[in-house]
Amino acid sequence: TLVAVEEGLAHLKTKPMMIAWGAKDFCFTPAFLDQWKSFFPDAQIEYLETCGHYVLEDGGPELHGKICGFLRDTPGA
Repeated sequence: TLVAVEEGLAHLKTKPMMIAWGAKDFCFTPAFLDQWKSFFPDAQIEYLETCGHYVLEDGGPELHGKICGFLRDTPGA
């Protein structure tokens, strides 16, 4: 299943993308982020030092603003 998911990621390569990543995630380490960067080199990366696994919760208003800005300013997002 995981191999099929990884192979399917190529379908997203041409899409506008913002990746919000929590630096304190206990599960997804920086090595995972490096792999995502290789899959999606044009993605906007928001590396959030104070966030953990639940990056959307932990990011609060700061992350909410970044997501809204990305959606507002990125054609096709």
